[in-house]
Parts: sequence; C-alpha cells; structure tokens
Amino acid sequence: GAVVRLNDTSVKITDENGQFSFENLCEQNYNLNISHIDCEPLNETILLNNSISRRFYLEHHSELLEEIVVEGLLSRAELSRATANIEKEEIQQKQGQTFGDLLTGAEGVSLLKNGSTITKPVIQGLHSQRILTINNGIRMEGQSWGAEHAPEIDPYTVQRISVIKGAGSVEYGSEALGGVIIVEPTRLKDSYGIEANLSLAAFSNGRGGNANLNVAGKQNILGLPLSFEVQGSLKHQGNLRAPDYHLNNTGVREKNFSLRGGYVGDEYGFEAQLSQYNSDVGILIDSHIGNIGDLEDAIERGRPSFDPGFTYELFRPRQKILHEIAKIQGYWNSSIGKLTAEFGRQYNRRGEYDMSDLVPGLRLKTESYTLNTHLEHDFTQHWSGKTGVQALQQEHRYDGFYLIPEYEQNGLAAFTSQEYHINEDIIVEAGIRYDWKKYTYNLPFNEFELLDQESIEYEEQSERIGIVENTFNNLFSGSAGINYDVNEQLSLSAFFGLSARQPLPNELFSDGIHHGTAVWEVGQPNLDVERGKSFQINGDFNTDSFEGFIHTYLNSINNYGYLFPTANEGLILTIRGAFPTYAVRQGNVNMFGLDYGFSKDFLTNRFTVSTGGSFLRAQDKSIDQPLIFVPSNRLNHSLKFAANDQWDLGLNLQNVLEQKRVPDSNVIQDYQSPPEAYTLLGFNTTYTTSLFNNELTVIGSVDNALNTSYRDYMDRFRYYVDAPGVNFGLKLNYIFN
Repeated sequence: GAVVRLNDTSVKITDENGQFSFENLCEQNYNLNISHIDCEPLNETILLNNSISRRFYLEHHSELLEEIVVEGLLSRAELSRATANIEKEEIQQKQGQTFGDLLTGAEGVSLLKNGSTITKPVIQGLHSQRILTINNGIRMEGQSWGAEHAPEIDPYTVQRISVIKGAGSVEYGSEALGGVIIVEPTRLKDSYGIEANLSLAAFSNGRGGNANLNVAGKQNILGLPLSFEVQGSLKHQGNLRAPDYHLNNTGVREKNFSLRGGYVGDEYGFEAQLSQYNSDVGILIDSHIGNIGDLEDAIERGRPSFDPGFTYELFRPRQKILHEIAKIQGYWNSSIGKLTAEFGRQYNRRGEYDMSDLVPGLRLKTESYTLNTHLEHDFTQHWSGKTGVQALQQEHRYDGFYLIPEYEQNGLAAFTSQEYHINEDIIVEAGIRYDWKKYTYNLPFNEFELLDQESIEYEEQSERIGIVENTFNNLFSGSAGINYDVNEQLSLSAFFGLSARQPLPNELFSDGIHHGTAVWEVGQPNLDVERGKSFQINGDFNTDSFEGFIHTYLNSINNYGYLFPTANEGLILTIRGAFPTYAVRQGNVNMFGLDYGFSKDFLTNRFTVSTGGSFLRAQDKSIDQPLIFVPSNRLNHSLKFAANDQWDLGLNLQNVLEQKRVPDSNVIQDYQSPPEAYTLLGFNTTYTTSLFNNELTVIGSVDNALNTSYRDYMDRFRYYVDAPGVNFGLKLNYIFN
C-alpha cells in the first residue's frame, strides 16, 4: 500500500509483498518518492543506466513516543553581534523599488539619498566606504566611495538579506566600521524539474513599471545533474512628483540579467555566475545651476522655479552605470572541514553627463579581481571556526574632467574566527584579521583647483613626479563576544570589536563635481588611518506570541574622516555651473545609539502589532560639536491583520524627528537648516491564490498615503525640492512549473 512516484509523473501502488516496477524508462536521472501512512517519506535520486532492482526501507513511526525533542548546538557567524534579517516575504512586498529600499524595514538602518533614484544604506549612522556589501559571496567593489554611488544590485536577485551591525567583522573586512550587508540569492534547485517566476510591478508616482523573469531548474547535462538559474529584469520610470510639483529629470531605466549554474553535492560542488547591472539615471536638473546668484536663490526658494510636468525622457545631468560580475566557486567537504575557494572579477563603468555636453564629461572605470579561500572546521563538538585568506587587485581609470586620480590597489588579508560552546547556554567567540594594502596613485597636479598646496607636499615626497605610493601594513582588526541563553525565551549578548580603515582615493585627492549629489568635493591628502572600537550589549526575547529586542552600541572612532559643507566660505563657480562645496576633515568621534523592536500577536496570530525605533547621538570630540549628517531619530509602527491564510492587510506609520544636534554655524555651516519632523502613513495588502494550479500573489501598496510634503535630513537634494508624494503600487508574482 505504499505510494511510489517517479519524477512526479508516474505513480505506482506496491502490492501485498511491497513490490512495484516501472518499465520502458530512458537512461537519465530520476526523482523517486515513496510515502506510506505512519512512515517517514523517502526521497532519493537514482541514475538509471541499466535495469536495476532495489529494496527500500521506510522509517516507521507507530512505535515512537508521542513527542521527539531534538537538541543541537547553535552555530552561526557573528553570533554575539546585533543583526537584522530581511526575509523573502518582506523583500517581495517591496519588489520594484531600489535595493536600498529593501533594507528600510530593519531598525538601525536608514538611507542616504540623492532624491529617490539614488539610495545608499546607512547602518547606525555610518555609510558608503564604512559598510561592506557581500553579494552572493562576492564583496562588491564598485565605486562605493561616492555618496552618490548606490549599490549596483538588482533587487529581483535577492532572496534574503542579513545586516550585521558594528565594527570588527574579521571575515569580511577590517574597514567595515558600520557593518556588513550580506545579500543571498535563491538557492540553486536540488530537485529535478524547471520552475519559472514572473514578477510585474506598476507605480503611480513616476508612472513606472518593472518586469522580472526567473527560470530555475535541475537537469542531467553531459552526464552530470546540474542546477541552473536564468534571470532578467527591466525598469522604466518617468519624472517623480512631489505633492505640489514634478521633480524634473528623475526618470530611471534599468536592464539587468544574471546567469548561474553548478553542481550541488554532499561531498563537493561548484557554481559559476555571470551578471550585469545596467542603469541610466536622471539627476534632478534643479540641482545644477549656472551661476552663484541663481544657486543661492534656488536654495532660498526651496522649490523649482517652474513645474516641468511629466515626461519619460531623460535629460542631462544623468548617469549611465554598468556593473558586471563573473564568479566561479567550489567547495569540498574533506576530513578536516569544508574548504571553499572563490574567484571573481568585477567591472564597473560609470559615465557622468553634465548640463553642457552630449557625451559624458567624466568616465570612471574600475576593474577588480578577488580570490577568497576559507576552511570551516569543527575541532570538537563544542569548538568550531573558520580560517581564510583573501586577495584583491584593482585598477581605476578615468577620462574627462578630474574628480579623483587614477590608481591601482593591491591587498592581502588573513583571518581566523573561532567559536566555543561552554555549555548549552553559553557561547563565546573571538577573531582576528590582518590586512595589507598598497595604493599607487597617478596625480595630475595641474588639474587640482583647491588642493594645490597639499599636492605640492605629496610631489616633494614622491620619487617620480606625479606618482605617489601609499602602503598600509598595520591594519589589524579583532572581535570578541559572548552569547548567553538565560532561558528558552531570553538571550543576552555582548560584543567588542576593533577595526582599521585606510583613507580612500576620493577622501585624499577628490577635487571636482560629483554630479549625483551636485556638490564640489575637496579631499584632504594628509589623512591618517581610521581606527574604531565598537561595543554592543544586546537583549532578545521571544515567545509564541511576543518578540522583542533592545540593541545598544557605542562606536568610538579616531581619525574619522567625513565631508562637511563649507557654506561659510561661499559657493564655487566653474565653467560647469555653480555648486555647494564639501570638504574632508578628520576628527575623533563617539557615536552612541539604541535600536529596539517589539511585536505582539493576538487572536491566534491573526492580528499583529509592532513598534520599533532607532536613536543615535554622535559627537565630534575634536571640535566639541555634534557630528554633521547623522540620521534623525525615528519610530516605526505597524499593524497587520491576516484575514485568512490567503489574504492579509497592513498599515505602517513612520515618525522621523527633526535633527536638532547639528554643529554651531560658526564652526561648520550648512547651506540650509535641518528640515522639520515628518510622519508618513502607508498601507499594503497581499493576496495569494491559485491560477491554473500555480501560485499567484497580488500585492497592493500605498506609500506616503497622505501626500505629505517633507524633506529628509539625509537627502542631499533637500536644498532644492521636497521628497516624492503619494505612490500607489500594484505587484504580481506568478510561479509556475
């Protein structure tokens, strides 16, 4: 009476002797599934190349106890640190938005914006070069040093995101003072067959649309059971609209694809990937102004001089971005542990068009090669760890007007991270990392406009005119932490991390217009290495109907380099227009903050109430002033009602407070005071049903439902315009086999 399925197409029932047979089969791999009442189902893959006879035994449960308790030791990276996980369901609700928007559901994570087309994640007040992004095991090596350069990641390739907060990540990189964002794609299929996922999205604001198709499967190819995934997406958006006017030249075009394939086995496996991200982004025209008087008037006016209306056409200024990733990875489960090796190439090309030229005024090209190997090992049942070596070779070139110099970078790193289970309740971990990095710059001194004095000092130190070499051989980082499970509901942890970050080329030698932010950036060639200490004390509480956490942190960073506005020194006028000027300085900074979140279920998990918030206080001790450009404190609240297993409704409310902790204008003067506090209301609904025996999910959303006029302190375009107004969204997701 057992049911036997072959590839889910042929079905047999075993006779009184338990026998069955399938005849006239082709030579290939087959999925065999056997099920029986009171037995554990059996799944097995069989390679059929001749006639065979097999006997299968099903595990019978009728004589087992009513309850089985399985106990295991928790083992995961960064155990004692504050983390936030964004799962598939939440990512699906935000499909069609930017990669940065996917992260906004995590407490302690906000966005640095240049309008709504360019967004970068901010973790506990830190962003850009202080955050590492790991995309499918590859450390993203684009031009992340720019505040205007968003992560080149297609949101449709993302299955899960883990945000590890704070410094001291010995596995991923010493310079991650703010933390690490780990982006995981869908797993390659381990069962035979093909599955397709079609996603469509439409939005009222910008009259935009997105389309994505993902086809994944497993087939017998060249005698090997290989898994594969093919994905492509398109995005088309026109001018966005603030509550009272359109935002001129804020359209976006995207064309992306990803190819992945490999073999997933128990003892060994490999995976190859090729992906390309292509984006054409309009930059708000109102931020690029021809003379100083008009720029001052635009900032004072705070809105466009006229409403351009809606259009899909992209004008200048704009950016065209290409980011390509090629990767091959393999693993082997040996007697001493799991050995993994990965080689990757990244190519990033960025063209920046200003108001005056039909061709890019600046072309940036960055090519990077990375090699990573690590061994995951279990010395005993209670002691496990990971040890690895990493290498990087990078070359940056440009043509057009000057922004940063051409350079080459070489780096080597080694790390080890160990975890020990004292008992079932207490886990301690520690790690150490060493980085060696060398930069070779080609400085075109004659093109410096605001750094002449500093460039001369570098020229005097160099053996060859125009060539400067910086070697950093004392970049050590480390971490130590403890996790204590007080009981089944309460977990406490503490963490201490050390990190070191070398100054990057843009911080040292930038002297030009950054088009995405529409500001002139001035570097500081004599910067020292940043060295940070991170302290965390975290508490997490979970029951069947209640979840909560409180995460506290203190970051103390010496030689913290940051851009600050120089409004008290006036604006800069160039042949390309008039622009606000930002300069780099260093100071010793303390950042103290708290993230919290609570969620309670009612009515047998049908009704969920959630609240959370992030609070941050940052001080530059060197000038005894609050640190500029720190995210405002904010609160997030939500209600969710699951009407049934298919349909749910949600309401969310965000309160962003006014940032009142800013430097005295006599010390550092911004071009505009921080904007007022604001509150945003949003709605969402999800309905899941079956269409032609396949799953269909319909998602509706309303952002800024009250069409509130507001500006965010972390938006560089707040000098000129309001943020976008109400936006209705409709998204469809259809999975078929």
